[in-house]
Amino acid sequence: TPDELFAVMEHYLDAAQHAQKVPVEQRLDKELVLLDPVALNMIRSIDQRHADERVRKIITLFMESSTQHMSELQDLPENTDFDKICHAAHALKSTSANVGAVRLSDYARRIEYRARKNDAFVGRHWNDQLDQVYHETVLALSEVSEKSNRPKNRF
Repeated sequence: TPDELFAVMEHYLDAAQHAQKVPVEQRLDKELVLLDPVALNMIRSIDQRHADERVRKIITLFMESSTQHMSELQDLPENTDFDKICHAAHALKSTSANVGAVRLSDYARRIEYRARKNDAFVGRHWNDQLDQVYHETVLALSEVSEKSNRPKNRF
């Protein structure tokens, strides 16, 4: 009935009004490509004979180092060690850029910039968005690594 529909809509509208508004400059830029293949292709071009092996190794190194950087960036709203945040965000930004993880690199750049200014990270959205883009990036890079692990069809 219309009354039931209105009650449901009112419930969701009320929840939306109380939801935290995330300023534009703090939002994850989903217009940016997740992975830019140019970076990985440049890695492949260094040594054509061992290209896939090299890509897998670089991705593995990224996975190992990024796990450490991500752990250092947990609980941003409660963390006031801006030097530590800045260092971890800078490292994550750089390693992400090396493997072509454009969106993750961009978000890490924003975190680094804010930490350099000793600007507090108010709101859970900082970690929520960082976790989201990190997990999307890891999945995408895992697929790339898996594909470069498959035998090539020589025919």
